[in-house]
Amino acid sequence: MNSKWLTTNIYSKQTFANTSSWNKLEPFALLLHDHGFGGNYDKFGRGGLMDSIAIHAQIKPTYLLVDYNTRPWRDYTKLEDVAGDHGGMHDMAQYLHKRN
Repeated sequence: MNSKWLTTNIYSKQTFANTSSWNKLEPFALLLHDHGFGGNYDKFGRGGLMDSIAIHAQIKPTYLLVDYNTRPWRDYTKLEDVAGDHGGMHDMAQYLHKRN
């Protein structure tokens, strides 16, 4: 494993912990788009590194804005009455999910 990617993972976990767990702040929303951490190292969606960081920190946002090619985290439901929208660098469809 490339040490650059390992360092990125450590910093990502620590940053999330610093801004969430220690301060007891839950982010209001996160955008999840599976293009992966640096160099497509891992996913942001269900089962990926960002999901495991949130589980480990025991902090999850109220809302997820989830790209069409990304699996939402467990315990989130797509808001069917809210239309999806296109956005991001590649103009992908994104849908709003709310924590159960």
